[in-house]
Amino acid sequence: MKKIILKKELPVLIIVLIPIIYFIYFWKSIPNMVPIQFSISGEPTNWTTKNLFMYFVIGINISIYLLFNLIPFIDPNKKFDVNSKNYYKLKFSMLLFISVLSLFSLKSAVDLQFRMQNSIMLLIGFLFMVLGNYFQTIPQNYFLGIKTPWTLANEFVWKKTHDLAGKLFFITGIILIVLYIANFPNETLFITLIIISVFVPIIYSFIVYKKLERI
Repeated sequence: MKKIILKKELPVLIIVLIPIIYFIYFWKSIPNMVPIQFSISGEPTNWTTKNLFMYFVIGINISIYLLFNLIPFIDPNKKFDVNSKNYYKLKFSMLLFISVLSLFSLKSAVDLQFRMQNSIMLLIGFLFMVLGNYFQTIPQNYFLGIKTPWTLANEFVWKKTHDLAGKLFFITGIILIVLYIANFPNETLFITLIIISVFVPIIYSFIVYKKLERI
């Protein structure tokens, strides 16, 4: 197992710290209530206190960063390389996604004129495209991916399931980005696409496993 390269980690660390630095710098101007949930059109739908939100931002960013760096070392099958290009890209994308959402929430709280519109759809679209690319290369493991009893029981089922999941996630990401460009934040369509992307590979893994049992 290779050691973490500090120079390579610097951009990721900066991404983790940006929302925290923003919070500290603008602390006095942040109102007591901060939005934590948004509709697909970008309108706030749920709020919390700025103190709780600060702890959440710090906790979630640091926790996910540490988890991504720990997985390669605690994976019993030792199939992850903490410095591999694909793994680094996934870690970078996930932390960037979370940090940008945190900044959007803070911006919405500080600037009442600021509205995210359907930027959530754009962010999730890019995230799904990244996940789609990564899923097709992810090795069988207990931490990341489509972890069903059937994918974990058979490596062939794992590969077939993640090949399909990768394609579905990538296509879903493209559709979400097109919807953003077309300024069409349809919440029903958004939820439908997410459900299809997640549940179709799960069902497919069961079908492939049962077919192998009959051979």
